[in-house]
Amino acid sequence: MNQDAEIIAELKREPAAELRRLQKKPYEWKVEHALDVIREFVEHEGENGVYVSFSGGKDSLVLLHLVRSIYPEVPAVFANTGIEFPEQVKFVHSFPNVTEVHPIKHFPKIIKEDGIVYPSKEVAMYVRDAKKGCRYAVNGFKGLDTEGKENLYKARFKKWAYLIDCGVKISPDCCELMKEKPLRDYEEKNCKSPIIGTRAEESFRRAVGWMKSGCNSFNGKRYKSTPLSLWLESDVLRYIDYNGIKMSPMYIYGGMKRTGCMFCPVPIAYGDYTNIEYARIHYPKIYATMMIKHGLKRMLELAQENRQLSLF
Repeated sequence: MNQDAEIIAELKREPAAELRRLQKKPYEWKVEHALDVIREFVEHEGENGVYVSFSGGKDSLVLLHLVRSIYPEVPAVFANTGIEFPEQVKFVHSFPNVTEVHPIKHFPKIIKEDGIVYPSKEVAMYVRDAKKGCRYAVNGFKGLDTEGKENLYKARFKKWAYLIDCGVKISPDCCELMKEKPLRDYEEKNCKSPIIGTRAEESFRRAVGWMKSGCNSFNGKRYKSTPLSLWLESDVLRYIDYNGIKMSPMYIYGGMKRTGCMFCPVPIAYGDYTNIEYARIHYPKIYATMMIKHGLKRMLELAQENRQLSLF
């Protein structure tokens, strides 16, 4: 069991136990369950009222295959941040019926004005708000809740407390400005709701999201479907292999564990900097512009000082 699952089990024993039980279900059950989730969502929203959020990564490849196996005309939408690898953009557009959306603010300006997402969106939000003196964030980095009491979930943030005064601008706004807001704008303009390839296994927040809403969420203004919530990575890889799905060249030739922006620092926090190394070798001019001219290299070095990792 990973750390997130242990925390969930402690905080919400029954829902967490149910999540773990379902995650252990056979692969065949998960495939049929995902198809049922998709059918329920499409029947609720209408076939013209949904789209697949598509990045070309492993999970979204499986999701698109599942959706189009029963609804072949459902469109896919790709959030092109402007710092995607060209190979990935080409790969995404090798699929039919894919629409691009674009950032409302570009990466160099985000680095300068807002800061980078590091080591995750959740921690970055705490760092930003702790600098503003928000009690929940300040206490969180001490392992305390808003009332000042010891909190098992908040204890996870203690090791990142050094980021508050590390000299780096850190915020969760990067993904919001380059991906999430453009996708929401697309949804509003086209009256569509998203089908998303996230899995509960990936993070605490996604696990809690499943426990609150299940795979189909019809709460609030934004309805969404996450048919792969109960899948493990092994299920994703098995589906890809069984169905002969072509993988992104970034996995095959780039050696990456996940696709994404050239300069996303999130993997670096966990010792994986294949994306930036690939950019350095294959796109040296873009690398020099982002890392040197716009100061990303220095920012990441500062953020890493307390962890004593040599990444460059």
